[in-house]
Amino acid sequence: MIPKLYGGFNTRFEFFGVDISADFAYQLGGKVYDSQYASFMSSPLSSSRGTNIHEDVLKSWSATNQNSNLPRYQFGDESPGSLSSRFLTKGSYLSLQNLSVGYTLPAQLTRKAKIEKVRVYMNASNVWLWSARRGLDPRTAMISTSYGTSNSSYYSTIRTISAGINVTF
Repeated sequence: MIPKLYGGFNTRFEFFGVDISADFAYQLGGKVYDSQYASFMSSPLSSSRGTNIHEDVLKSWSATNQNSNLPRYQFGDESPGSLSSRFLTKGSYLSLQNLSVGYTLPAQLTRKAKIEKVRVYMNASNVWLWSARRGLDPRTAMISTSYGTSNSSYYSTIRTISAGINVTF
């Protein structure tokens, strides 16, 4: 479902030769249907092999847990994981998209070696994501279908880290 607000912001600091920059993206509002979570909440058929079950199944309704809002779990019953609004999850998120940290050597040191500038740096992309449910990336749910449904064939963006040295003569 469509978010109310989305966008991004960034910041940059420099002090004593150290520079830090960070780019963030966010989304406020909207809903995402978490189909992966729904499938983990349903019971596998008796002939099924290698199927995962979510730990929240342990919080299901039972004679000793009658205050649960999760339906009773029964092996072989797939209805707890069927389409339901209880698998709609908040689509809000905050992500640290890019982070760059660098250090520029003092000019009095580099000029002695006839070098104008030396900067050592580290860059990281897709550093961190906060969302309503751990493991759910609302960004991929929004691009996977026009309905805002999560899909196991769309992975979260891969985190990359690189480092280097810039030398200017």
